[in-house]
Amino acid sequence: MLNGYYDISLGKGAELYLLGGVGGAQVTFREFGFAEDDPQTGDQVALAWQAGAGLSFPVGNKVNLDLRYRYFATTPFSFDDHAVGNIYHRFNENGRLDISRHSVLLGLRVNI
Repeated sequence: MLNGYYDISLGKGAELYLLGGVGGAQVTFREFGFAEDDPQTGDQVALAWQAGAGLSFPVGNKVNLDLRYRYFATTPFSFDDHAVGNIYHRFNENGRLDISRHSVLLGLRVNI
């Protein structure tokens, strides 16, 4: 992912920031069939993007508390029908799938 951040100072070391990125995501699908010797697998690379925002507050000397929200998604992609065999019907009617995720992250940032 190639990401960019835009910082907005709120004063006294606190910051609001916006983030965005674009890149690729490798998706691996693995499921075992009814027989242990018949695994169903597939791999695909899809275009991915993310967007979000966060707040950073100083909690000590060169240490910030960081709270961020991020939305991550891929463009629709499909697996080879032969690669995933009988589980192909779990995707939409065209055999296409997209992935998205909402994340809320809490962490500490140390400024060196």
